[in-house]
Amino acid sequence: ATRYTLIRKLPPVLHFSVQRFIFDFENMTRKKSKADVQFPSVIDMGRWIGEGDEGSRQHDISSEQNVYELRGVLLHKGASAYHGHYEAQVYSSDEHKWYQFNDEIVTETDLQPKGSNKKQASSTCTDEAQNGARAFNSRDCYCLIYARRNSEHAGFQLEMPSRDVQARIDALNEDLQGRCDDYNTTLKQQLAEFESLRMEKQRIYNTWQISNIQEPFRIISLRALQLWLQRGFPENISDKTKDDRSALGQEWNREVPLIQCLHGRVDPAFAADIRVVKVASFNALMVSHADLFAQEGMWELCIDCTQLLLRERIYSQDHMKDVEEFRVVEEEDNECVMITDEAFWISKNWLRDWTLSKPKMHIPGLPDPGPEKEPFQSHVYCEHGNLTLSEGSRVRIGPKSLSFIQGLFPEWEPPLTSSESCVLCESYAASDSAMKEEAVAVSVKERESLRILKSMNPLTNGKIVLTGVTYALIPTNWVRSWMSWIGEPRRHSRPADVDNSIFLCSHDLLALDPCDATSLMNTDLSLVTLMQWEKIVAHYPGSGPLITLKRVQDEGLVCEGRGSCRECLLTSDSNKSEDCDVFIHILEKSDDTPTLESHNQVRIAMAANPSMLPSPSTRVMSRRSKRLRGEKGFLRLTCVSATRKSSILLLLCQTSLQEGVRLQDQTFYYEGKEITDESTTLGELSFSSGDLLQLVIERGARSNAMVIELESDDDTLGETSKRRKVPPAEGRAFQGTLLASA
Repeated sequence: ATRYTLIRKLPPVLHFSVQRFIFDFENMTRKKSKADVQFPSVIDMGRWIGEGDEGSRQHDISSEQNVYELRGVLLHKGASAYHGHYEAQVYSSDEHKWYQFNDEIVTETDLQPKGSNKKQASSTCTDEAQNGARAFNSRDCYCLIYARRNSEHAGFQLEMPSRDVQARIDALNEDLQGRCDDYNTTLKQQLAEFESLRMEKQRIYNTWQISNIQEPFRIISLRALQLWLQRGFPENISDKTKDDRSALGQEWNREVPLIQCLHGRVDPAFAADIRVVKVASFNALMVSHADLFAQEGMWELCIDCTQLLLRERIYSQDHMKDVEEFRVVEEEDNECVMITDEAFWISKNWLRDWTLSKPKMHIPGLPDPGPEKEPFQSHVYCEHGNLTLSEGSRVRIGPKSLSFIQGLFPEWEPPLTSSESCVLCESYAASDSAMKEEAVAVSVKERESLRILKSMNPLTNGKIVLTGVTYALIPTNWVRSWMSWIGEPRRHSRPADVDNSIFLCSHDLLALDPCDATSLMNTDLSLVTLMQWEKIVAHYPGSGPLITLKRVQDEGLVCEGRGSCRECLLTSDSNKSEDCDVFIHILEKSDDTPTLESHNQVRIAMAANPSMLPSPSTRVMSRRSKRLRGEKGFLRLTCVSATRKSSILLLLCQTSLQEGVRLQDQTFYYEGKEITDESTTLGELSFSSGDLLQLVIERGARSNAMVIELESDDDTLGETSKRRKVPPAEGRAFQGTLLASA
C-alpha cells in the first residue's frame, strides 16, 4: 500500500512557507537558514493537481484557474531565529505597484522584492518563464503569497464610504492640510530667521580677529564666546534628551567661568580660556549680549599676576637646573666622603623636599626657605643649640655639596659630623631611660600583686553578678589604662588613682539604677570583686569612693550604703534622646496572666544576667530572642529599637511579623496592667529605655506553622525544646468557590 497526499482543488490564495527556520540537531537549538531561495512571479499549479473527477474537470475547464501570481512576500531581517525584524512587500492590483511595509512606514518599491536579486530562471521555472514569469532570489523571505490570476480575490474592490463618513474624512483632510500649510509657513519663517541670525554671527565672527598687536582690542572669555555662538539656535538633540529639556531653542542659565584675578583684572593663568577681539566687534557683541561678557574694568591684563607667573616659570627652570647640578656634585662628594671623614649634617626632610621638581615648601612669589629655617633647623640642632641625639632626622653631605647649597642659602652654617651631641640632652635621655626602667620594675611588681585583676579581667568577664558576692564599681577607662601600662610600661604612663565620683550625682547618691538592666550594659562601667578592689587600693591609696553592689535573694542587685537618686534619674531620663530599647517578654495564652510581681521578677532576672540580654534590632523578621532562666523556668525575651513616640500598634505590627500571629491575638501588659488603647505611645506610659513590656500571644489562631525557638542569635536551627513546639491549629476546611452561584 502507498500513502500519499492528493490535491484535488486549490483555494484562490496560496501561502507557501519556505522553511526559513530550522532545528539544528548538532547544537540542539533553532537557527535561521540563510540559504538563497528562488521563487517565480507566476506559478502554474496545474501540474500538482491530482487525477480525479473534480481535478480533471478543473484542469480541463480552463488552465487559467491553476495559474497564480505573486502578490506578497513576508521578510525576516536578522541573523538569529530568536529575534529580528519583520517586514512585508505587498502588490497593489489596482495601482500595479509594489509597496514596502516597515512598521508604520510605507514606501513604494520596485517590482523586484527588496533584498532579492534578479537572476536567470532555472530549469525548475521553465514553465513559469513561458507564462511571462520572472525568477527572484531572497535570503530573507520566509513566506510567499500567491493569488489566482483573473480571480475576484486577486484584487479588492474598495467600498465607497457613506456621505456622512465621507464628509468627516473631508473635514479631517482639510484640517490636516491647514496644519501642514501652517507648519510649512512657520518653517519657512524660522529658516529665514535662522539664516539671518547665522549671517549676523558670521559677520562678527569673521571680523573680530586683530591684524596686529598695536590695534585696540578687548579681552573676552572663550566660554562666553561659545555661548554667544549657541544662543538663539536650537540645542543639540542629544543634549536636550540628556538634560531633559522640553523644547528646542530653550535657553538656560550657564555659569561663565571667571577670568578675573584678585586685583580685578584679567588673570594670565587663564590665557587658554580667553580671546582677543577688535573693539568694533566687542561693541557689536555688547549691544544685545552684554550679560555674557566681562564687566567694566576687566579689559586690562593684570601686570602683577603676569610678573608673578613669569617669576614662577623662571623659578621652575632655575630650580630644576640647580637640582641637576647638585646631583652631579653630590655624586662627586659621595666618593670623597668615603675617602675622607670631612662631612656635614643637613635636615633629611629639607633635602628630600628641595630636590623635588615642585618643592612642597615653596610658596609662590617667595624664595624657598633654607635649611637654617624652622622646622628644618630643629632636625639638626636641639633646643640648647647643640647637635641633636637622633640621627634619623639628618643626613650627611660632603664639602662640595655644602659649598653648592651655601651658594644658594648663605646664612646656613651646618655642624660637622664629628661634632659631639648635646650633653644636656644626653643627661635628660639617661634620666628618662632610668625613669622608664623604674616604671618597668613597678609594673612587674604590680602585675604580680594584682594578678587576680589580670586573670579575672573586668573588661571580659561579662559583668556576671553572682548571688552573695560583693562587687565594686570601677571606671572602665581606668582598667583599660592599667592594662595598657603593665603591658608596655615604657610606652604608657602609670594611671592615677581610681576616681568613682563619675558614678555619683550632685546629691552624693548613685546616678544609676542597679536594678535597671541597661545600667550594667553601660560600657563606662566595670565590676571587680571586693578582693580585687582592696588590692587596687593597696597600690593606689587615693582611690574611691567605694561603691559596692550585691545580689540579694528575691531583691536583685542592691547598693550597700548608697542608694540611687530618683530625682537625677528622672531628669537624666527626660534629657535622653527619643530613641529607646524595648525588651519584650513573650508569653503564651496558657501561661499565668502578667502581674506587677511577675513584671518585677523578670526585671530581676534581666539584671542578674546582663550579658545574656538580646541586642536591639530594627529589622523586621530578625530573630533576636533569647532565653533567660527565671524563678519559674526559662523566660523568652526579645528586644526592638523604637522611639518614645512609637505606639503600641507599631509594636504589635512588628511582633506580628516576627511571630507570625494576627494583631488581634496579641495583648501587651506594662507593670501588670493590660494596655487596651493601641494608640498609646511609650512616652505616655513613662517608658524608659531598657524597660520591659510583657506580650501574651494566642497561638491557636496561627496559620500552618510550627513555632521553634532558636537557642542563639543566628538563624540556624539548633536543639529545640519540646515545650516550645506548638502544633498548627486545625482551621476551617476549604468550602469551594462562588463560581457556581455567580
